[in-house]
Amino acid sequence: MVKIAIYTPFLALFGGGERYLLTLASALQADHQVAFLSANANAYQELSRKLKIDTKRVAFLDYSFVSPLALSKMSQQANYDLLICLSNHCYPPIPGLGKLNIMMIQFPYPYAIREVWTKQQQKQFLSHYQLAIVNSQFTKHHVEQQLELATRILYPPVETTQFHQIVPAKKQNKILSVGRLIGGKDSKRQLEMLHFFKQFCDTFPDLKYEYICVGGTRPEPEHQAYLDKLKQAAIGYPIHLKFDISFSDLIDLYAQSRFFWHAKGYGVAEHHPEFTEHFGIATVEAMASGCIPLTFAAGGQVEIVQDGSNGFLWKTEAELIQKTGTIAAQCKAGEYQESERLYQNAYQTSQQFSVEHFKAQVRELTKTVLGSFAVSS
Repeated sequence: MVKIAIYTPFLALFGGGERYLLTLASALQADHQVAFLSANANAYQELSRKLKIDTKRVAFLDYSFVSPLALSKMSQQANYDLLICLSNHCYPPIPGLGKLNIMMIQFPYPYAIREVWTKQQQKQFLSHYQLAIVNSQFTKHHVEQQLELATRILYPPVETTQFHQIVPAKKQNKILSVGRLIGGKDSKRQLEMLHFFKQFCDTFPDLKYEYICVGGTRPEPEHQAYLDKLKQAAIGYPIHLKFDISFSDLIDLYAQSRFFWHAKGYGVAEHHPEFTEHFGIATVEAMASGCIPLTFAAGGQVEIVQDGSNGFLWKTEAELIQKTGTIAAQCKAGEYQESERLYQNAYQTSQQFSVEHFKAQVRELTKTVLGSFAVSS
């Protein structure tokens, strides 16, 4: 049986990247011996339970940065056939531990995460890797500008069967946004959306909508300060901030909400593509739940949302408010034909990113990679 290791240098947070990696482990465990390596293996194992991802046959092993000599010995002892290593830039955080090595690049950020290795060592590590996997055409484009390595797209998986498909006539007057509640340049732009919603209320006072802002929090002072700004901005309007809620509660909010707003990338300079949405798992989840998505027209979002077909793309505040208001007014008048068309198309799009589709792609990709290098079970 082929021995596969999956390594991540990142914390076990309740986010799309973590779900992506754990679902990958789940997909591989059926046919291979899989080890999940991280500095806090127990946290990832617990996260898989919270996310209801089956990893029963995956071995979660604690793995921290060690010396190159110790790594070499560990690699020889483990005898992995394949390593899949997560990275946030174009250099792998560890040398190749397998006979074959794949780097899974979330996005080629121009700055490196804190490492024990020098940049020169990381460049040397790159020679161990045969393939890069990326999460969207958008990410692929930027990786290929910096890296001479074969690249394949593997869109993140979304457990579409977990969501309730609620028809437009049954939806409530709610606008939902979902994303990590963090400050700084990599913000999901919730603060801007709060201001947009207040303008929406003032522009369409008869529509009577609520805005639900959902997200996971971080303890660092910068991110706590951002939460304080959100709380202050919400005063006086029907805005509800929901922090660190359960996934089942999130499913209910998706089902209730008529619209899904996404603004990451708004106000970001073109020479900083790392601060746009690289794919957009929450957008797909919303579409699987019958929400009409209105997403900022940048990054991987344009690979999911086709303007006027399965949702709307926008570039300006006025555009977002007007497109939302037009559909909301139709629903208020009991006219659901346009909403129904958007809903049906959005749901069909979401199925292209289902877990089953993802697992089939993983099996095909793994078979191709292992076959190309004559590694067999």
